[in-house]
Amino acid sequence: MEMWRSFTVTLLIGFAVAVTLVVSSNWSGIQAYWLAHPDIQAAIIGAVATVASGTLGVLAIIWQLKRQASVAIRQNAHNQALALKLEIYRDLSQKYAAAIQAEMEFIGFCDSFLSDVQQYEIMQEVGINSDPPRHRSSELMNLDVAAQEAMGSIISIIERYQIVDSRIDIFREAFAFANHERGTHFDKYFLCFLKVMPLPVDDGVLFPWSPPGADQLATVEELTVALRRAVDRRVCWIIDFQAEMQQLLLGDMFPGNMVTRRSAPDPEFFTIRLDQTGSILERLSGTEWGKRRLVLEKEAQAKFH
Repeated sequence: MEMWRSFTVTLLIGFAVAVTLVVSSNWSGIQAYWLAHPDIQAAIIGAVATVASGTLGVLAIIWQLKRQASVAIRQNAHNQALALKLEIYRDLSQKYAAAIQAEMEFIGFCDSFLSDVQQYEIMQEVGINSDPPRHRSSELMNLDVAAQEAMGSIISIIERYQIVDSRIDIFREAFAFANHERGTHFDKYFLCFLKVMPLPVDDGVLFPWSPPGADQLATVEELTVALRRAVDRRVCWIIDFQAEMQQLLLGDMFPGNMVTRRSAPDPEFFTIRLDQTGSILERLSGTEWGKRRLVLEKEAQAKFH
């Protein structure tokens, strides 16, 4: 387009200069000849008009083609962006489901262990023999690892697709806090679990087992409740992430529609939202975990600078 415009301008300037030179050198003769031949006047005027209209027509066609190409490029880029967003959301949907399922299986194991111990004691009190709980530490560890790996897959997506919207990094911060809290409660629970669970020897044979005393059972119950709250908070924030990403990735496909966010009457389970990243980050930074992390970051900066 630029080359054609330069050529046209150069041609018109050259034509104007040539005409000026010719006219200035023999103006009187040209004027007399021009007035004496009206048929030539008409022919020249028609030719000039034809050339001008043709040139303008070509320029208009080129401009229109360029405009259409620009629109097509923008539309194609938009379609590619929508396709990528849909692909990301499909990937996320699978990981949401896997993470929530893994957490439910993990905490379900802990709940059922407490329930089985309580049931065993009730049966013993009424004189009915019952088998010890079937729960083992190896199964608990496997369930915990599966839940942590599923959570890691979600965090990996946050790190991989921050180009979509940098605000999603608030979920990486929230999950870091949630993971820390869950890990702290799990460590306490696991140590207690090892003390009260039946210990296998081999081929299903168990060491002689006695149910925990009242104090131990109360401790197991307390630690189970605390661990469940930590798990539930992480699950709630996974649900929040799903809602925010659905709006972010699919909103352009369904303009005017808004995803309903989770309500959070419990202040410890507050909702993570992309339109409130500043206040949420401030809230996370005010926790013991956030304060401790800030101290460690300052110590690291002082060490390497």
